[in-house]
Amino acid sequence: MVDATYQPKVYRKDGGDTQVVASGGVIAIETGGDITVNGASLIDEVAALSGLDTGELGVLEGAAAGSVVNSKAAIYSATGGLARSSASVTALSSDQAGAAAMTAEINSVTAANDTKAVKLPTAAADKVVEVINTVRTASLKVYPATGGQINALGANAVYTLKPGQRATFIGKSTTLWHTGVNPVGEAATDKVGFYGVTPVVQPASASQAAFTAQTYTAVGATTFSAAGTAAYAGVWGFASSTVALTLRTQLNKVITDMAKQNTLLLQLRAELVELGAIKGGA
Repeated sequence: MVDATYQPKVYRKDGGDTQVVASGGVIAIETGGDITVNGASLIDEVAALSGLDTGELGVLEGAAAGSVVNSKAAIYSATGGLARSSASVTALSSDQAGAAAMTAEINSVTAANDTKAVKLPTAAADKVVEVINTVRTASLKVYPATGGQINALGANAVYTLKPGQRATFIGKSTTLWHTGVNPVGEAATDKVGFYGVTPVVQPASASQAAFTAQTYTAVGATTFSAAGTAAYAGVWGFASSTVALTLRTQLNKVITDMAKQNTLLLQLRAELVELGAIKGGA
């Protein structure tokens, strides 16, 4: 606490008379000048009175209520607000090299048209940057830093925010940003889980592989014929042994395909259960 009755003695640098500043009084210091208070510098005197060290005072100096000032203390406004960083990209380029660099955690952007762009900082694990497209009539391009990537779009590829849309970009590595809800995982090593199960990496198995279905031949109307003797009157059979063998071949193809389908279906079921996407039971 600062003593409201404290009246510091101010000494002139040239050795002149001591001055006592009344409570609430103001000391005017010329540009480039300095003063000594009770034998100490003014910053040391203020630090002693306030209980703050000089480093803490430096963080406070230049801070503005309700505004974001880089490397300074955050001071909420009287209404509890804290302004975010703002940028206008009206005159800037639409390519990655000329895009406006985003330096704050929260960036409110005004774009003139659909061709304008901003650029994220270099990614880092768990780093968070939010970009808000404040324009309701124009899209906004968002680039990663050179060599970086957003989702699975590829190195240096652009991500587009629709009019009025906002996106939170979360760093996964020194080059990769994640944003949005689709896809759920950007890499096979990302762990995903649904409905409270333990998240797992992307399921992989040889049983997932696609298979080539058999080629079937339709059974013709002349495949069967009535018996030609009285002893077998009314009895139908194969027109020839060739027909019988052909039908056997077709049936074996069905059996083969069904076995492959069953293997794939059971594998997918097991992996959906593992992911938690389905329960797999009553």
